[in-house]
Amino acid sequence: SAKMQINSSEVGFDLVWLNGAQDFSVEDIAAHTGASPLEIQELIEHDVLVPISHSDLPWHFNADCIFIVNQARRLREDMHLTAHELAITLTLLERIRRLEAALALAIAQQPIFRRY
Repeated sequence: SAKMQINSSEVGFDLVWLNGAQDFSVEDIAAHTGASPLEIQELIEHDVLVPISHSDLPWHFNADCIFIVNQARRLREDMHLTAHELAITLTLLERIRRLEAALALAIAQQPIFRRY
């Protein structure tokens, strides 16, 4: 039987191991996501990407920035959103994610009643 090998460049994606303690510069984000520095700057200006510290230059971002930028690029391409519309959409999606996590935690903390 022949083995099938998959080359990530053929499939069109790269896997990036994200370490929560790792931080990324704008250049790192661009390299990992394919986003242009202008696209990244727009996300920063609309508070979608928030630097770890505003006072430290150059700015660095938490590892979740890679997910956020990839999500932003997909939404912008699929839905043809302006930068402002994209910022609102991403903010609402993040709020939904947090509410779902809080709800899941609340459900998990409920006592289980058994009927005999």
